[in-house]
Amino acid sequence: MKTKKVFVLLLVIFCVSGVENINAQSVNDTIIFNALGNFNFSWTYSGYTPLIDRLGRPYVYLATKELGLVTFDVSNTLNPVPVDTQTVASLGNLKVTGVAQDSNYLLVSLGDFMGTTNAGLAIFDVSNPVAPVLLDRWDSIAFNNGTATVIWQGNYAYLGAMKKGVVILDISNKLNIQFVSQIIPETSFGNQSYGYSSRGLFISGDTLLVTDDNGGLRMIDVTNKQNPIEIGKYISSAMSSVAYPFYNHVYRIGNYAYCAVDYCGIEVVDVSNPSAMTQASWLNPWNCTKLPPPFGSWNGSDGHTNEIASSSQNVLMFSGGDSQVLAVDPSNPAQPRIMGAWGPPNDSVGTWGVDVYGNLVALANVRTFGFPFVSMAGGLQLLNWDIVLGVEDNYGKVIRLNLFPNPASEKFTIELPAHGNNNYTVEVIDIFGRIVLKSEIKNKKSEIYIDKLQRGIYFIRLAQDSKIISTDKLIVAK
Repeated sequence: MKTKKVFVLLLVIFCVSGVENINAQSVNDTIIFNALGNFNFSWTYSGYTPLIDRLGRPYVYLATKELGLVTFDVSNTLNPVPVDTQTVASLGNLKVTGVAQDSNYLLVSLGDFMGTTNAGLAIFDVSNPVAPVLLDRWDSIAFNNGTATVIWQGNYAYLGAMKKGVVILDISNKLNIQFVSQIIPETSFGNQSYGYSSRGLFISGDTLLVTDDNGGLRMIDVTNKQNPIEIGKYISSAMSSVAYPFYNHVYRIGNYAYCAVDYCGIEVVDVSNPSAMTQASWLNPWNCTKLPPPFGSWNGSDGHTNEIASSSQNVLMFSGGDSQVLAVDPSNPAQPRIMGAWGPPNDSVGTWGVDVYGNLVALANVRTFGFPFVSMAGGLQLLNWDIVLGVEDNYGKVIRLNLFPNPASEKFTIELPAHGNNNYTVEVIDIFGRIVLKSEIKNKKSEIYIDKLQRGIYFIRLAQDSKIISTDKLIVAK
C-alpha cells in the first residue's frame, strides 16, 4: 500500500439517523469546523436541542424551553432568521425540550426537565415549515417531572421522562396520541448520591438504550410495547471510583454504545451481552474527579458532553458544553479519537445540544448564570465541517484546485491539473450536500457560471474517472 501523501477536503454529502457499520479512519484524519451565522435570543432565553430539517429544506427547528419551538430559515447560513414560534402558552404551558422528525411530522417533547411539570408530546405537520400545524398534544400529571428528549420508531414515540422513566406512546394516528406504557429503570443500581433521571434514548430494533443519568446505561426490551422489560444495566466502576458519572446521552454503533458522560467525557460500552455490559474505553478529556465534593469538577469543567449527533461519514458529534462541540472518530471502540473541536473553553459561550446534516452543524447555545460554566449567549449557532483526509490522486501527485475569484458573484474560473487524462467532472455542492451544478470539463482552465446561486458557502468537488480527487470551498457573495 502506498503511503498517503497529501491532504484534501472531502465533502460529506448525506446524513443518516443511525450507523450500524463503520469504516476505519486514518489516524491523521481531522475535522475542520468553520463558523457560519448565529442568532442570539434576548436575555434570558436559551436554545436546548436543534434539529436540521431532514427533508433537505433550509430550516432548523430549535427547542428553547421558555420560548417554545422556534423555526429558523437557514437558506442563508450566514444569517439564520427565526420565522415561526410555537409558544409555551399554545402548548398547554409546557416548555419545549426536544424535537424529532418523521417525514413531514415534527415530534416535540414537552415539560421542563428541571421542574415538576407534566411530561408531554406535541405533533406538528411541517409540510410548510414556516407555518407548523399542531395536530395533537398529549400530557399527563402521572409523569410530573417533565421530559428531556423524544425519539420515535415506526408507530411509537419514546419520551425520556426523567424520574418517571421512559414513556411509550402510540403515534400511529397523528391526530390522536395514545399512552401505551411506562418503565422506570431499577433505582437501586448506580450512583446512590443523586436521584435518577431517564434522559438520553437510542432505539435499534426492539432494543432501547437509556442513559439514566446517575443510574448509568440501561437496556430495555421493547418487543412488547405494553410490557417493556429492563434486560441490562451498567455503570463504570472505574469512573465511579474517581468521579460521579452523569450519563446524559447515548448513540449505538453495532455492539457498542457511545455515551456522553457530562464532565467525564465519552465512554464506549460493549453491549453485545445485555446482562454483562463492559467498558470498551473511556475518553476523559477534562480529567474529571470527585474533589472537591459534592460536585467535583462538574462545576467549572472545561467541557460537558451532553447530546450526540451522527453523520454518514462515520463521525460522532458531541455537544461539549463550555467546549461547544467535539468530533469523534468511533471506528475503533477501544480507542475513540477526538478528530476536531470548535469553541475554546472559557469563552463565555456554551452549548446544550447539537445536530448535523450533510456539511451543516447546528448548535443550541444555552445561557447560564455561571453554573456549571459561564455562557452569555443563548440561541442558534451554525457551523460547517469538513474531513481532511490523507489521499493521493491517480498519479501519486498533489492535486490543488485554483479557484478565482473567491468570493465570486456571477462566475468563477477553475484551473485543473495539467497531467494525465484531463477528463474531469466538477460539481458545485451546497451546505446541505445537494449538487446544484455539475459540469463535464476538458479544458485546463474553465469558467463556471453561478449567477443563479444564492449567497452563501458552497463546495467545489473535482472527480476523475468517478474518483473524488479534490474538494475546495467557494463563497458566493452577491
